[in-house]
Amino acid sequence: MRSLQQDIVPTIVSENRRLMNETSRDRAVRQRMNEAQAIVKSRNYDEAIRQYDLIANEHGSVAARNNAELLRLAVSSASAARARMDELYTDTGGVAGRAVSNAYQLCDGFAVSNGYYVIYPNVGGIFKGIHDTADDGKHPVTFRFRTLSALRSIAEKIAIHIEGLADTDGYIDEFICTEGKIEHTNSLYIPGRLFTIYGHKIKVEGDESVTGMFLVDIEDPSKCVKLDDINQNDPSAIRGLIPDTGDLGSCRLEIRTHYSGTTGRPLKDIRIITSPFILERG
Repeated sequence: MRSLQQDIVPTIVSENRRLMNETSRDRAVRQRMNEAQAIVKSRNYDEAIRQYDLIANEHGSVAARNNAELLRLAVSSASAARARMDELYTDTGGVAGRAVSNAYQLCDGFAVSNGYYVIYPNVGGIFKGIHDTADDGKHPVTFRFRTLSALRSIAEKIAIHIEGLADTDGYIDEFICTEGKIEHTNSLYIPGRLFTIYGHKIKVEGDESVTGMFLVDIEDPSKCVKLDDINQNDPSAIRGLIPDTGDLGSCRLEIRTHYSGTTGRPLKDIRIITSPFILERG
């Protein structure tokens, strides 16, 4: 059986196991939890269990749920107690409680790991200096994922089935416009906001006078705006800032490049890659 002391904050000792403090900011819930703990101290365990069950059912308190189970453990037979504790640690409520705790840790700037992978927060964009202030639009907070050896070991057993030949030409897969903590995928472009393009062989390469990334009006292709404020230009990802687009309306994303996919061997003719989706002005 798992050690309770890994998950439960010590407050009251009962048969060498400790009850959990309520972490909710709701004063009414905290008051009811204090009253239930007073009942425990009076050794009226049946009434304490009833009160903890009521708090758990009415307010979804993880602490009350844990405490009710611990008290049942103290007053029931050893076999019944083990069965109840097994239920407690396979209950989705316990998983949900840990998930909420992990979410708060991430938002406080800490990495979270479960032994198979690590999720950690990341601040995007570019700061102009140590005195530059953070801006939700220019410096969005995102979360990144890193695998650990346990997951990589499992991944080694993945079977790959070939179903056909992939497109050897370049293509645009996603256009993500970041607005604060919201990401608009293949839908909106918002002047002044950061964008990320994902695809294949999309790196902009060649004479800047004829190559680049453009938002091209679908009604009048002669109307286009070049996206030239770029801070990442890779074969599979391009990131930058959307400029003022004037009166541009619905448009497609277009990349014009000499990039062939092989370093030092540019294409003789410009490759034009057009998005399969239409972007609307946000």
